[in-house]
Amino acid sequence: MSDIKNQKVLISGAGIAGPALAYWLNHYGFKPTVVEVYPEPRKGGYMIDFWGAGYAATEKMHIFDRLRDINYQVKELILIDNYGKRNIDLKHLLETINGRMFSFLRSDLAKVLYDITKEYTQYIFDDAITCLNELDKGVQVTFKNEVEKKFDLVIGADGMHSNVRTKYFGGPELFEHHLGYYVCSITLDNFLEGDFTSKYTMYSMPNKQVAVYSLKENKISVFFIFKYHSNMNIKSIDEQKKIIRSVFNEDKWICRQLLEKLDNAYDFYFDSVGQVIMDKWSKGRVCLLGDAAFCPSLLSGQGASLSMAGAYLLAGELYKAKGEYETAFKNYEEVFKGFVESRQEIAKKFVKSFIPSSSLKIWIRNLCARFINISFFSKLYWKRLLVDEINLKNYED
Repeated sequence: MSDIKNQKVLISGAGIAGPALAYWLNHYGFKPTVVEVYPEPRKGGYMIDFWGAGYAATEKMHIFDRLRDINYQVKELILIDNYGKRNIDLKHLLETINGRMFSFLRSDLAKVLYDITKEYTQYIFDDAITCLNELDKGVQVTFKNEVEKKFDLVIGADGMHSNVRTKYFGGPELFEHHLGYYVCSITLDNFLEGDFTSKYTMYSMPNKQVAVYSLKENKISVFFIFKYHSNMNIKSIDEQKKIIRSVFNEDKWICRQLLEKLDNAYDFYFDSVGQVIMDKWSKGRVCLLGDAAFCPSLLSGQGASLSMAGAYLLAGELYKAKGEYETAFKNYEEVFKGFVESRQEIAKKFVKSFIPSSSLKIWIRNLCARFINISFFSKLYWKRLLVDEINLKNYED
């Protein structure tokens, strides 16, 4: 479409939302540039389950062969506590959503999106936006390392602690809502006995939990979750590791072994669990996408899916409006905001049941888990959590 306005779009963030948006903007004739603070696409990280609206968006991208290659096909959930073990067959989960689900590392999905966009998109790594100045016909952007440049539009797709949001909409205290939990993810060489393939094994203690699952190349990923009422803002990795060691200093299960190997991890991710709540996702020529605008919380399992769906919708509305950003940004929110808010409410309720606060509640949760192996109850349970009630319109009709 030759009459598209505002074609030069700067996207901050090369995770999932940013490259997904770049894909669709390229598809519709825009000219995206992506800036990323890290020196290269990130590696490692935690496992995500990917379904619903995001899955539908990827069906439109023709990348299913690539996603199958990185899919881990988790078939069984194993719940362990001091009373014993419960095995949950996930076949009913897949039946509930007609098999429309992937499980892969967040960084693997990000790499797929980077690989399919890098030929047609300018990526600027190891840099960040330091100032945004909106003009009558564009946004003047100052970078940490690059020279100052002008773009027609700027999209913040740079995560829950968004730099663009802070610089243009206000500080984190206005939008980030801490849910009282923290997470840490590491990758280790596999030292475990037994077969952990296709299994997600979760050991629960009051207000904390550690999960282990197998990766390729004889590695394992470990995911720590714990409740902590203070909203910590700890930048030092040494301090973060000290907290993990103090919280999980247990002789039970394999906690001590995991802590002993903490310094040998290939990667280390530590962050708070929270949501981003905003009245509006855009202001002038600047708009937010993904966790920067509507983080549902890391424990919701929906961040990547909502980012992919949001990228499709935002690009589609810009295309439909021929680059008239006021109309496009308004329609993007009208189409997606109510749905996102409903998923955020479900996520807040899910967190409390996912990490029980007492041994008795853990026992009750794991006892009730037996019903998930019964088809009727399982489908009711998974339908409440997983079925997305949104249809992604076709913008090329």
